[in-house]
Amino acid sequence: MLSSLDNIIIKYPRTKPSGGGAGDDTLSPSGIQNNAPESSFPEDVAKIGLIADTIYIPFRPSLGESERLPADLKFVEQVRTALPNVKVKNLLPFVDRVRWTKTAAEVEAMRSACGIVSEAFKEAARLTRPGLKESDIEAAVSYIFRRLGSERAAFLIIGSGPNSCILHHMKSNRQMEENEVLVIDIGNVYCSLSDDLTRTIPTSGKFTPEQKKITEGFPPIRSAWERGDRRSRPTGTKPTMSPSNRVRCSRSSRDLHS
Repeated sequence: MLSSLDNIIIKYPRTKPSGGGAGDDTLSPSGIQNNAPESSFPEDVAKIGLIADTIYIPFRPSLGESERLPADLKFVEQVRTALPNVKVKNLLPFVDRVRWTKTAAEVEAMRSACGIVSEAFKEAARLTRPGLKESDIEAAVSYIFRRLGSERAAFLIIGSGPNSCILHHMKSNRQMEENEVLVIDIGNVYCSLSDDLTRTIPTSGKFTPEQKKITEGFPPIRSAWERGDRRSRPTGTKPTMSPSNRVRCSRSSRDLHS
């Protein structure tokens, strides 16, 4: 049982964007009252071995070489080295099982968050035209986010023309031209939830014949995903996609990019 006194849950300490460590303001977003600076973390970890025989840490399994471990796995190894007699287990399987079932309040918050990002996209699509800059669309999306109650933007990726081919293009400094495509990849934070919406639209209002030929490759992929989505429910268990649908998605995606 995770609630027993001999188990402790700890999380990899992340440094703030400003470079500072954990402080008094940790209480506001997390609800955790007992917090301390990161500099005292090694000493506090050493004390854990005196009161617990198992520690749960959220981390993703490593898929690469040990010398190129991501930060969270390096942290796990540091804890194991500091506490050789304490078992270190992965918390994520437990958290994932809890996440798959949503309460009515969580479902409503998710719908509200998705409603905000959908309205922001509609406004971005309405404004898009040759002559505007990517930053103009970014500003419009940010405005809609805040006006509709979003806490902040989770990310704003606006790429036109050649920038539409750059994964996570972040500069938003290019002026859009006629007969190009614009990738709008946006998300907002609402009630501590982050969503993600990505669409590709024509800058001139209509796709060119060549662009349309490419976009016509997407329906098979969309159809397969929709068949999988129909099997999931807001308060149900983990949604799954049948092997046949996975094959259809894979084949359609491969054909589209070949």
